[in-house]
Amino acid sequence: MANDNKQLGKVITGVVRLSYANVFTPRAGKNGGEAKYGTAILIPKKDEKTLKLIQKAIAAVKADPASLNKWGGKLSGLKMPLHDGDADEAFVEEHPEYAGHYYLNARNSRKPGIIDLDGNPIIDPNEVYSGCYARASITFFAFNNESKGIGVSLNNIMKVADGERLGGGQAAAEDDFAEFIGNDDDELNALLG
Repeated sequence: MANDNKQLGKVITGVVRLSYANVFTPRAGKNGGEAKYGTAILIPKKDEKTLKLIQKAIAAVKADPASLNKWGGKLSGLKMPLHDGDADEAFVEEHPEYAGHYYLNARNSRKPGIIDLDGNPIIDPNEVYSGCYARASITFFAFNNESKGIGVSLNNIMKVADGERLGGGQAAAEDDFAEFIGNDDDELNALLG
């Protein structure tokens, strides 16, 4: 869990929640842009350790001469990656899971490595979903395309726990039919006689 920042801008988070998780199949970019793997990462506001690591990584990217060169030597007007989930009341009404969290969006054209708590690869796309809990390896970087700022690259994910699925995604079959699993089905018995 320790993060010695050997790579500029790299952070290993504490336990976070994934939202809009597209980590097995890349999602098409805006206006026909490159398809990328990605997820929103919800960081509890009480996770001061992860938030300090993120602030340190952002500061390192801002201070890097290559970043300054990319931004034309100016730090004003940069888009920042870390957002307050409580800042917009209408947003929180639509996305209550963001309340009490900071969030960032991490993407990558390369598929992230995904493992479980024992270090075993997870290959079943149903295992890592919007709403599950994980640790994430992310890297902050400078960008200058349509706008200037600091972006977040998704490197790897370690799933640590299941959670309630978010965003109206497909529920697990076991959840949908929980009341019928292992029980006699009176309706079926009546139908089949």
